[in-house]
This record gives sequence, C-alpha cells and structure tokens, in this order.
Amino acid sequence: MATFRLEILTPDRRFFDDQIDMLIFTGSEGEIGVMAGHIPMAATIEAGPMRIKKDGEWKEVFSSEGFLSIMDGTARVLVQTAEWPEEIDRRRAEEAIVRANARIAHQRSRSDFFRARAAIARAMARIKVLNDTDHH
Repeated sequence: MATFRLEILTPDRRFFDDQIDMLIFTGSEGEIGVMAGHIPMAATIEAGPMRIKKDGEWKEVFSSEGFLSIMDGTARVLVQTAEWPEEIDRRRAEEAIVRANARIAHQRSRSDFFRARAAIARAMARIKVLNDTDHH
C-alpha cells in the first residue's frame, strides 16, 4: 500500500511525524479519509478521535480543534492538543464535563455557553478515545 507523510503539530511538541497508510479525522462536514495521492486541500478539524493506519494497524488519538493541509504528499495537522490514549486522564475529563455543565447552568453570556459546550465536546471525545482503545 502506498504511504504518505503525516505531521501532527501542537504548540508545545511535534506529536507525530511518520509515513502512514491512511488518516481518518472528523471535519466540519463529517468524517474524512486521507490516503496517499490525495488532492491538495485544507480542512478544519473538529475535536474528537483521529485514526491513523500505519503498517496495516490502526491507532487512535484524541485531537482538539484545528486545521489540516495536504500538499506535496504531506498531510500537516495543526491542533492545540493531541494525546495518545495512555496520556488521557479519564477522571480529569469527567471532572471537566461536570465543571462545564455547572458553567452552562450559571452562564453569564452566550460566549460562556459556547465555551462550556466546546469543553464538554473535548472531554467526551477524550473519553471516547479511551473507551474505543479499551475494546481493542
């Protein structure tokens, strides 16, 4: 199978940089799959699981919101946060949901509501990555 280079960059580290078989991520239009030879494109990334197929095996990663660009056979992902399942703290994610729900209940502005909703989505996506990984 043909491969292509995937780089996942966060503000504090080069999270991933290797040749892979396929990438699946959630964009604003739903799940998008990328394979070698994909046309150049730019896309937004929604917080959630990102699946990487390398050497025929799938790995799942939590990714926060960000951007992807494909150019010259390389997919570059720029996100605020990327975490392997073993880096995710389930208790912390569950506590983030509780805190965000409390912020929604006592919201002072529309922006408070949207920030809290985004925090819930990120925490739930982290838990989903953990749950998906527990079943493999």
